[in-house]
Amino acid sequence: AFFNAVGYAVLIAGFGWMQSQTTAAVTAETAPVPAPIPTAVDEGFLKFYNSQKIVSLTGEERHSKGSAQPLLTVSEFVDFRCPQCARARLTFKQLMEGNPNDIRLIFRHYPLDSSCNPSVSQQVHPGSCAASIAAECAGEQSKFWEYADLLFSDQKEYTRAELSTLAENLNLDVTRFQACLDDGKVKERIRKDIEEAERIGIKATPTIVINGHLIEGLPTPQKIASLITVERQRAGKK
Repeated sequence: AFFNAVGYAVLIAGFGWMQSQTTAAVTAETAPVPAPIPTAVDEGFLKFYNSQKIVSLTGEERHSKGSAQPLLTVSEFVDFRCPQCARARLTFKQLMEGNPNDIRLIFRHYPLDSSCNPSVSQQVHPGSCAASIAAECAGEQSKFWEYADLLFSDQKEYTRAELSTLAENLNLDVTRFQACLDDGKVKERIRKDIEEAERIGIKATPTIVINGHLIEGLPTPQKIASLITVERQRAGKK
């Protein structure tokens, strides 16, 4: 009985340790990430960043958030069913909370779905075109970012009814939202983002453009934060 009691106590203690480790990991993944001091800049990533292709984006910037005078302007090309794109939402949330005056984030669509993206020869994420259209329709009622977060929280192939339910959850005018889903003008916005992505050579998601540097994939928030430090030095800021 003594050994059973000791074993039970050790088991409980073990669960407690695991829970504390999990809590610490989640906290670390969601905590704001401020720019590092100059001596802590990731020089390896800086070298990689400076070696990347430089592009100039055109077209309408419909959805943006952050500083009006940023040190970093980040355009992200996104598929709502891409797991790393969902991770990018958290990455930029951490960076913007840690550096609220230094980043501007611009959202552009690039669904890997052949139903609206002619460059996708083999279906990758069916339903992502419909998700992009739905997000634009939520944007018509000033809820683009909130709707995007709902899409990223459960990256399944939504039915039309489920997309409408998400709109209801945000207290949108559902009748107006459903009419918008069939609006050719909204689909045209998605097409223009896809064309812009193709023009600059994007083939995968997420792809981000930071101050003109084209980066395929998602660097860690700490690596991107190093760029803020470098830009602060160039601008003579502390």
